[in-house]
Amino acid sequence: MKKKILSIITALCCCSAIQLSGVSAMVGYETVNDSGEILKEVNGHTYQQVYCVDCLEYGEDFPNEEKLADYDFLYIRTDGKELLAYEKQPDYIHLNINGNVDLKQLSEFVKKLDSKAGVKGNYNIAEDSVSVYESGSIIGFNDLSKGKEIITAITKQYDNITATYVKPYIITNRQLRTTPTYSGEYEEAIEKYISDNNINMTVQNVDYSDVISSYKHPELMSESEWEQYDQIELISETEMSAKEVLEFENELYNATGIQPIWSVLESAMGDSEEYNGKDVLNGDANCDKEVGLADALAILQYVANVEKYPLTAQELFNADIVGDGDGVTPLDALEIQKWDAFKII
Repeated sequence: MKKKILSIITALCCCSAIQLSGVSAMVGYETVNDSGEILKEVNGHTYQQVYCVDCLEYGEDFPNEEKLADYDFLYIRTDGKELLAYEKQPDYIHLNINGNVDLKQLSEFVKKLDSKAGVKGNYNIAEDSVSVYESGSIIGFNDLSKGKEIITAITKQYDNITATYVKPYIITNRQLRTTPTYSGEYEEAIEKYISDNNINMTVQNVDYSDVISSYKHPELMSESEWEQYDQIELISETEMSAKEVLEFENELYNATGIQPIWSVLESAMGDSEEYNGKDVLNGDANCDKEVGLADALAILQYVANVEKYPLTAQELFNADIVGDGDGVTPLDALEIQKWDAFKII
Protein backbone atom coordinates (compact mmCIF):
# COMPACT_ATOMS: atom_id res chain seq x y z
CA MET A 1 0.00 0.00 0.00
CA LYS A 2 2.76 2.43 0.97
CA LYS A 3 4.72 1.55 -2.16
CA LYS A 4 1.73 2.29 -4.36
CA ILE A 5 1.04 5.65 -2.69
CA LEU A 6 4.73 6.52 -2.99
CA SER A 7 4.66 5.70 -6.72
CA ILE A 8 1.66 7.99 -7.14
CA ILE A 9 3.41 10.87 -5.38
CA THR A 10 6.50 10.34 -7.56
CA ALA A 11 4.35 10.35 -10.69
CA LEU A 12 2.64 13.56 -9.57
CA CYS A 13 6.01 15.25 -9.19
CA CYS A 14 6.98 14.14 -12.69
CA CYS A 15 3.61 15.41 -13.88
CA SER A 16 4.30 18.88 -12.49
CA ALA A 17 7.76 18.96 -14.01
CA ILE A 18 6.49 18.07 -17.46
CA GLN A 19 3.72 20.63 -17.19
CA LEU A 20 6.29 23.36 -16.60
CA SER A 21 8.22 22.33 -19.70
CA GLY A 22 5.49 23.79 -21.91
CA VAL A 23 5.25 20.82 -24.29
CA SER A 24 2.09 21.12 -26.37
CA ALA A 25 0.06 18.16 -27.56
CA MET A 26 -1.26 17.53 -31.05
CA VAL A 27 -4.89 18.43 -31.65
CA GLY A 28 -7.29 16.15 -33.48
CA TYR A 29 -5.93 14.83 -36.75
CA GLU A 30 -3.23 17.47 -37.05
CA THR A 31 0.51 16.88 -37.23
CA VAL A 32 3.49 19.04 -36.35
CA ASN A 33 6.46 19.22 -38.73
CA ASP A 34 10.13 19.71 -37.86
CA SER A 35 9.69 23.49 -37.91
CA GLY A 36 6.90 23.35 -35.35
CA GLU A 37 4.21 24.26 -37.91
CA ILE A 38 0.79 22.70 -37.38
CA LEU A 39 -0.41 20.90 -40.52
CA LYS A 40 -3.81 19.44 -41.34
CA GLU A 41 -4.91 17.11 -44.15
CA VAL A 42 -8.27 17.96 -45.74
CA ASN A 43 -9.59 16.42 -48.97
CA GLY A 44 -6.15 15.42 -50.17
CA HIS A 45 -4.52 18.81 -49.55
CA THR A 46 -2.18 19.94 -46.79
CA TYR A 47 -2.99 23.12 -44.86
CA GLN A 48 -0.84 25.10 -42.43
CA GLN A 49 -2.41 26.69 -39.36
CA VAL A 50 -2.05 30.48 -39.20
CA TYR A 51 -2.82 33.00 -36.50
CA CYS A 52 -3.93 36.13 -38.37
CA VAL A 53 -7.62 36.20 -37.44
CA ASP A 54 -7.65 39.89 -38.38
CA CYS A 55 -7.22 38.78 -41.99
CA LEU A 56 -10.89 37.76 -41.95
CA GLU A 57 -12.42 40.96 -40.60
CA TYR A 58 -13.21 42.30 -44.06
CA GLY A 59 -15.25 41.03 -46.98
CA GLU A 60 -18.99 40.68 -47.50
CA ASP A 61 -18.96 36.90 -47.76
CA PHE A 62 -16.91 36.19 -44.68
CA PRO A 63 -18.15 36.78 -41.11
CA ASN A 64 -18.13 40.22 -39.59
CA GLU A 65 -16.02 41.09 -36.57
CA GLU A 66 -18.61 39.84 -34.07
CA LYS A 67 -18.68 36.47 -35.82
CA LEU A 68 -14.91 35.96 -35.69
CA ALA A 69 -15.02 34.65 -32.13
CA ASP A 70 -16.78 31.53 -33.44
CA TYR A 71 -13.84 30.56 -35.62
CA ASP A 72 -11.41 28.38 -33.71
CA PHE A 73 -8.78 27.70 -36.36
CA LEU A 74 -7.45 29.21 -39.58
CA TYR A 75 -5.50 27.25 -42.18
CA ILE A 76 -3.82 28.22 -45.45
CA ARG A 77 -3.29 25.53 -48.08
CA THR A 78 0.42 24.99 -48.60
CA ASP A 79 0.12 25.89 -52.27
CA GLY A 80 -1.43 29.21 -51.19
CA LYS A 81 -4.70 28.70 -53.06
CA GLU A 82 -7.23 28.36 -50.27
CA LEU A 83 -8.04 29.57 -46.77
CA LEU A 84 -10.08 27.51 -44.31
CA ALA A 85 -11.82 28.93 -41.23
CA TYR A 86 -13.08 26.30 -38.78
CA GLU A 87 -16.19 26.95 -36.71
CA LYS A 88 -16.73 24.50 -33.85
CA GLN A 89 -20.29 23.21 -33.51
CA PRO A 90 -21.75 21.67 -30.31
CA ASP A 91 -20.73 18.05 -29.77
CA TYR A 92 -23.42 15.40 -30.19
CA ILE A 93 -23.81 11.62 -30.13
CA HIS A 94 -25.01 9.90 -33.29
CA LEU A 95 -27.12 6.76 -32.86
CA ASN A 96 -27.37 4.05 -35.51
CA ILE A 97 -30.39 1.95 -34.47
CA ASN A 98 -30.73 -1.66 -35.66
CA GLY A 99 -34.16 -2.98 -34.74
CA ASN A 100 -36.85 -1.78 -32.34
CA VAL A 101 -35.95 0.82 -29.72
CA ASP A 102 -38.40 2.55 -27.40
CA LEU A 103 -37.31 6.16 -27.87
CA LYS A 104 -39.14 7.32 -24.72
CA GLN A 105 -37.37 4.67 -22.67
CA LEU A 106 -34.04 5.63 -24.22
CA SER A 107 -34.71 9.29 -23.44
CA GLU A 108 -35.46 8.49 -19.80
CA PHE A 109 -32.27 6.41 -19.61
CA VAL A 110 -30.23 9.34 -20.93
CA LYS A 111 -31.98 11.88 -18.66
CA LYS A 112 -30.88 9.88 -15.61
CA LEU A 113 -27.28 10.38 -16.73
CA ASP A 114 -27.68 14.06 -17.67
CA SER A 115 -30.93 15.95 -17.17
CA LYS A 116 -29.93 18.51 -19.82
CA ALA A 117 -29.43 15.95 -22.59
CA GLY A 118 -32.11 15.37 -25.21
CA VAL A 119 -32.77 12.48 -27.60
CA LYS A 120 -34.00 12.96 -31.15
CA GLY A 121 -34.96 10.14 -33.52
CA ASN A 122 -35.27 9.75 -37.28
CA TYR A 123 -37.71 7.11 -38.43
CA ASN A 124 -39.36 5.54 -41.47
CA ILE A 125 -42.93 4.24 -41.74
CA ALA A 126 -43.00 0.48 -42.36
CA GLU A 127 -45.60 -1.33 -44.50
CA ASP A 128 -47.67 -2.07 -41.40
CA SER A 129 -47.74 1.69 -40.64
CA VAL A 130 -45.43 1.23 -37.68
CA SER A 131 -42.75 3.86 -37.11
CA VAL A 132 -39.31 2.26 -37.21
CA TYR A 133 -36.42 4.29 -35.82
CA GLU A 134 -33.24 3.95 -37.87
CA SER A 135 -31.05 6.67 -36.39
CA GLY A 136 -31.01 9.40 -33.82
CA SER A 137 -28.88 11.82 -31.89
CA ILE A 138 -28.26 12.98 -28.35
CA ILE A 139 -27.63 16.68 -27.87
CA GLY A 140 -27.31 19.22 -25.07
CA PHE A 141 -25.28 17.13 -22.63
CA ASN A 142 -23.29 19.10 -20.10
CA ASP A 143 -19.72 18.61 -21.28
CA LEU A 144 -17.23 16.26 -22.94
CA SER A 145 -16.88 14.10 -19.83
CA LYS A 146 -20.63 13.66 -19.49
CA GLY A 147 -20.92 12.85 -23.20
CA LYS A 148 -18.36 10.09 -22.82
CA GLU A 149 -20.28 8.74 -19.82
CA ILE A 150 -23.52 8.67 -21.82
CA ILE A 151 -21.99 6.97 -24.84
CA THR A 152 -20.33 4.32 -22.67
CA ALA A 153 -23.58 3.61 -20.82
CA ILE A 154 -25.62 3.30 -24.03
CA THR A 155 -23.08 0.94 -25.55
CA LYS A 156 -23.35 -1.33 -22.51
CA GLN A 157 -27.15 -1.11 -22.20
CA TYR A 158 -28.25 -1.43 -25.85
CA ASP A 159 -26.83 -4.17 -28.08
CA ASN A 160 -28.76 -2.87 -31.11
CA ILE A 161 -27.51 0.74 -30.93
CA THR A 162 -24.16 1.80 -32.36
CA ALA A 163 -23.23 5.10 -30.71
CA THR A 164 -20.65 7.49 -32.15
CA TYR A 165 -19.36 10.60 -30.40
CA VAL A 166 -19.09 13.44 -32.94
CA LYS A 167 -17.08 16.66 -32.64
CA PRO A 168 -18.42 18.60 -35.65
CA TYR A 169 -16.73 21.46 -37.44
CA ILE A 170 -18.14 23.63 -40.19
CA ILE A 171 -15.47 24.95 -42.53
CA THR A 172 -15.88 28.18 -44.41
CA ASN A 173 -13.43 27.87 -47.26
CA ARG A 174 -12.27 30.56 -49.62
CA GLN A 175 -10.01 30.37 -52.64
CA LEU A 176 -7.10 32.78 -52.40
CA ARG A 177 -5.70 34.89 -55.20
CA THR A 178 -1.96 34.64 -55.67
CA THR A 179 -1.67 38.46 -55.71
CA PRO A 180 -3.65 41.15 -53.90
CA THR A 181 -6.54 42.10 -56.20
CA TYR A 182 -8.85 45.11 -55.90
CA SER A 183 -11.59 46.96 -57.71
CA GLY A 184 -10.21 49.46 -60.21
CA GLU A 185 -11.96 52.38 -58.50
CA TYR A 186 -9.36 52.18 -55.69
CA GLU A 187 -6.32 52.40 -57.99
CA GLU A 188 -5.38 55.98 -57.10
CA ALA A 189 -5.82 55.49 -53.34
CA ILE A 190 -3.81 52.25 -53.34
CA GLU A 191 -0.98 53.79 -55.38
CA LYS A 192 -0.79 56.60 -52.82
CA TYR A 193 -0.68 54.09 -49.93
CA ILE A 194 2.12 52.13 -51.63
CA SER A 195 4.09 55.30 -52.31
CA ASP A 196 3.62 56.79 -48.83
CA ASN A 197 4.76 53.57 -47.15
CA ASN A 198 7.66 52.76 -49.53
CA ILE A 199 6.18 49.37 -50.43
CA ASN A 200 7.88 47.58 -53.34
CA MET A 201 4.74 46.93 -55.36
CA THR A 202 3.42 48.06 -58.69
CA VAL A 203 -0.20 48.34 -59.81
CA GLN A 204 -1.40 46.79 -63.05
CA ASN A 205 -4.81 46.25 -64.62
CA VAL A 206 -6.14 42.69 -64.76
CA ASP A 207 -6.41 41.60 -68.37
CA TYR A 208 -9.88 40.25 -69.05
CA SER A 209 -9.80 40.84 -72.82
CA ASP A 210 -10.07 37.12 -73.61
CA VAL A 211 -13.09 36.74 -71.33
CA ILE A 212 -14.85 39.81 -72.74
CA SER A 213 -14.20 38.77 -76.33
CA SER A 214 -15.92 35.44 -75.64
CA TYR A 215 -19.23 37.27 -75.21
CA LYS A 216 -21.24 37.38 -78.41
CA HIS A 217 -22.72 40.76 -77.58
CA PRO A 218 -20.54 42.52 -74.95
CA GLU A 219 -22.26 45.79 -75.82
CA LEU A 220 -25.38 44.42 -74.15
CA MET A 221 -23.65 44.01 -70.80
CA SER A 222 -24.96 46.23 -68.01
CA GLU A 223 -22.80 48.73 -66.15
CA SER A 224 -22.59 46.46 -63.08
CA GLU A 225 -21.45 43.55 -65.29
CA TRP A 226 -18.70 45.70 -66.78
CA GLU A 227 -17.50 46.76 -63.33
CA GLN A 228 -16.45 43.23 -62.45
CA TYR A 229 -13.78 43.46 -65.16
CA ASP A 230 -12.37 46.74 -63.82
CA GLN A 231 -9.80 45.23 -61.47
CA ILE A 232 -6.19 45.86 -60.51
CA GLU A 233 -3.48 43.55 -59.19
CA LEU A 234 -0.59 44.52 -56.94
CA ILE A 235 2.62 42.93 -58.17
CA SER A 236 5.39 42.55 -55.58
CA GLU A 237 9.06 42.76 -56.56
CA THR A 238 9.63 39.73 -54.32
CA GLU A 239 7.54 36.58 -54.18
CA MET A 240 4.86 36.68 -51.48
CA SER A 241 3.48 33.72 -49.59
CA ALA A 242 -0.26 33.34 -49.05
CA LYS A 243 0.15 34.40 -45.43
CA GLU A 244 2.09 37.52 -46.45
CA VAL A 245 -0.63 38.40 -48.98
CA LEU A 246 -3.28 38.13 -46.26
CA GLU A 247 -1.26 40.22 -43.85
CA PHE A 248 -0.68 42.94 -46.44
CA GLU A 249 -4.35 43.05 -47.39
CA ASN A 250 -5.28 43.37 -43.74
CA GLU A 251 -2.79 46.21 -43.20
CA LEU A 252 -4.18 48.05 -46.23
CA TYR A 253 -7.72 47.50 -45.00
CA ASN A 254 -6.92 48.80 -41.51
CA ALA A 255 -5.25 51.88 -42.99
CA THR A 256 -7.73 52.73 -45.76
CA GLY A 257 -10.84 50.57 -45.37
CA ILE A 258 -10.31 49.17 -48.90
CA GLN A 259 -11.40 45.54 -49.20
CA PRO A 260 -9.79 43.03 -51.57
CA ILE A 261 -11.64 40.93 -54.12
CA TRP A 262 -12.01 37.30 -53.11
CA SER A 263 -12.94 34.15 -55.00
CA VAL A 264 -15.54 32.40 -52.85
CA LEU A 265 -16.20 28.68 -53.14
CA GLU A 266 -19.79 27.61 -53.72
CA SER A 267 -20.25 25.68 -50.49
CA ALA A 268 -18.62 24.96 -47.17
CA MET A 269 -17.08 21.61 -46.27
CA GLY A 270 -17.50 19.57 -43.10
CA ASP A 271 -14.61 17.95 -41.24
CA SER A 272 -16.07 16.33 -38.14
CA GLU A 273 -14.19 14.06 -35.78
CA GLU A 274 -15.99 10.81 -34.86
CA TYR A 275 -15.26 8.29 -32.13
CA ASN A 276 -16.67 4.77 -31.84
CA GLY A 277 -18.76 4.40 -28.70
CA LYS A 278 -17.41 0.88 -28.07
CA ASP A 279 -13.94 2.37 -27.67
CA VAL A 280 -14.94 5.43 -25.61
CA LEU A 281 -14.02 5.21 -21.94
CA ASN A 282 -12.98 8.19 -19.83
CA GLY A 283 -9.29 7.94 -19.02
CA ASP A 284 -8.62 4.82 -21.12
CA ALA A 285 -5.54 6.23 -22.84
CA ASN A 286 -4.35 2.84 -24.10
CA CYS A 287 -7.80 1.49 -25.13
CA ASP A 288 -7.51 -1.68 -23.02
CA LYS A 289 -11.03 -1.14 -21.57
CA GLU A 290 -9.57 -0.40 -18.13
CA VAL A 291 -8.53 2.83 -16.42
CA GLY A 292 -5.51 2.91 -14.13
CA LEU A 293 -1.92 4.00 -13.67
CA ALA A 294 -0.95 2.48 -17.02
CA ASP A 295 -3.13 5.11 -18.69
CA ALA A 296 -1.58 7.91 -16.62
CA LEU A 297 1.87 6.69 -17.67
CA ALA A 298 0.81 6.59 -21.33
CA ILE A 299 -0.33 10.21 -21.11
CA LEU A 300 2.86 11.40 -19.39
CA GLN A 301 5.02 9.62 -21.97
CA TYR A 302 2.98 11.11 -24.81
CA VAL A 303 3.28 14.66 -23.46
CA ALA A 304 7.02 14.23 -22.83
CA ASN A 305 7.82 12.74 -26.27
CA VAL A 306 4.94 12.54 -28.74
CA GLU A 307 7.09 11.04 -31.51
CA LYS A 308 8.37 8.20 -29.35
CA TYR A 309 5.10 7.56 -27.51
CA PRO A 310 2.27 8.46 -29.94
CA LEU A 311 -1.41 7.96 -29.14
CA THR A 312 -4.14 7.28 -31.69
CA ALA A 313 -7.01 9.73 -32.20
CA GLN A 314 -9.29 7.44 -30.16
CA GLU A 315 -6.75 7.18 -27.34
CA LEU A 316 -6.31 10.97 -27.29
CA PHE A 317 -10.07 11.39 -27.13
CA ASN A 318 -10.36 9.01 -24.18
CA ALA A 319 -7.40 10.59 -22.39
CA ASP A 320 -8.79 14.14 -22.51
CA ILE A 321 -10.78 14.13 -19.26
CA VAL A 322 -9.83 17.46 -17.64
CA GLY A 323 -10.95 20.73 -19.19
CA ASP A 324 -13.47 21.24 -21.96
CA GLY A 325 -11.78 19.43 -24.84
CA ASP A 326 -8.51 21.32 -24.40
CA GLY A 327 -6.34 18.40 -25.50
CA VAL A 328 -4.22 15.95 -23.55
CA THR A 329 -2.10 17.46 -20.77
CA PRO A 330 -0.39 16.22 -17.58
CA LEU A 331 -3.52 17.27 -15.69
CA ASP A 332 -5.36 14.36 -17.35
CA ALA A 333 -2.72 11.96 -15.96
CA LEU A 334 -3.07 13.58 -12.54
CA GLU A 335 -6.84 13.01 -12.57
CA ILE A 336 -6.42 9.31 -13.43
CA GLN A 337 -3.89 8.93 -10.60
CA LYS A 338 -6.46 10.42 -8.21
CA TRP A 339 -9.07 7.90 -9.41
CA ASP A 340 -6.65 5.05 -8.91
CA ALA A 341 -5.73 6.26 -5.41
CA PHE A 342 -9.37 6.32 -4.34
CA LYS A 343 -9.83 2.74 -5.59
CA ILE A 344 -7.25 1.40 -3.12
CA ILE A 345 -8.23 3.44 -0.05
